[in-house]
Amino acid sequence: MNLKLLKSVLEGEGTLEAAMNGDEALRILGSGTFSAIIADIDMPVMDGVELYRRAVERFPRLKPRFVFFTSTTDPERLRLLRENNLKVIQKPASISEIRRAVREIIESKTT
Repeated sequence: MNLKLLKSVLEGEGTLEAAMNGDEALRILGSGTFSAIIADIDMPVMDGVELYRRAVERFPRLKPRFVFFTSTTDPERLRLLRENNLKVIQKPASISEIRRAVREIIESKTT
């Protein structure tokens, strides 16, 4: 799912920020408060796993806010996600799967 389509799917869920790569995403995360962060494992410049590591190191409150997209089956890359009990959406994903994952993250913040 491309970034444009993802933004249109989630438009009604709240204010959105989009990044073209992991480095840009990390800069954006430092500039605001986010209820949910959707990251692709296979982003350019900095992959999703490295984005997660750096983001939670700088901003520990973001640790439970991540949802990951992936088509990978690489056990090493998936290990960090499983160890940290993070949400993972396998590609290709349905619109309802994406919305459900984001809503679960947002709702968990308020409970």
